[in-house]
Amino acid sequence: MSTATTGTADEAPLFGPESQFRAFFDDPRWALAIIRATVLEAAHPQVGAALAENSTFVARPWRRLRNTFLSMRRMFDADPAVREREAARLNRLHSRMSGSDSRGRPYDAMDRATRAWVIATLFESAVTMCRLSGQPLDRDTMERMYAEYRAYLAALDGDATELPEDLNDFWPYFDRVVEHELEDTEAARVILYRLFDHLPAPPLLDGVPTLWAAGRAVVGPLLGAITVASLPEPYRRRAGLAEVPGAPTLMQGAYLTAGLTRFLPAGWINADTIIELLSLSPDSDDPRARTVAGLRSRVKRASALLRLLTPLSGEP
Repeated sequence: MSTATTGTADEAPLFGPESQFRAFFDDPRWALAIIRATVLEAAHPQVGAALAENSTFVARPWRRLRNTFLSMRRMFDADPAVREREAARLNRLHSRMSGSDSRGRPYDAMDRATRAWVIATLFESAVTMCRLSGQPLDRDTMERMYAEYRAYLAALDGDATELPEDLNDFWPYFDRVVEHELEDTEAARVILYRLFDHLPAPPLLDGVPTLWAAGRAVVGPLLGAITVASLPEPYRRRAGLAEVPGAPTLMQGAYLTAGLTRFLPAGWINADTIIELLSLSPDSDDPRARTVAGLRSRVKRASALLRLLTPLSGEP
């Protein structure tokens, strides 16, 4: 596995609180970037087949979100033992994912080139989210972050040779995969257009189906349009993804608005708290469940007020 530093004593560690990954950890732009990266992952035929056959991202999306979040935290932990345990867990999980796609092509979640592509989409989407929000990364920061993601891959595979060693070589590699390997997979289409249609309410909004359905009907298409507009143009063209008029402007506005949160006081946005509120059941024994139960009660009152203020339709 790679060392925990970039090579000299004066440089920031690749893992732990001083890593570039942790600098972005509570950044709301990640919500947009992660969706974008997931679509690029799912567009790879190997990943798309594995998601379609094995993933719980449709049936239990909030659990999947929480598990992904916690896994990345562990993989960038300062303690090597924590990283090694999480890498071993991920490898055990992925070793069971293999088979054939709908066209009879074999897939294997342990394929090294495919795993490298997953890491590549996370890095490239982080760079893109900064650029689209008007805060492009400087060269040194980008190289340090790229070293962190290569170290992440090395923790999983034992080395990072499937990703180019030099950042200058990464961009031709990324463009080549986008141009020649990505496909219009069913998994990518589900994430873009159908995931929100049947997305179950998070525990916080459980019991207020009207409010959740209304919010889902608005947010789903908006996120789909924003994500499509942010994808590489060669993939949009090959996959035949329709671009909604005004979507590029909407996308730019979404990233710029999310980027403005840098002016908020430190600690106002905490990713750990948000993820727990979304995934923690109010009926859980966890002490924090009382907070979720209290918030859900207020949401129910707000939903009831909304129904009182909304005129009844004559339609059945």
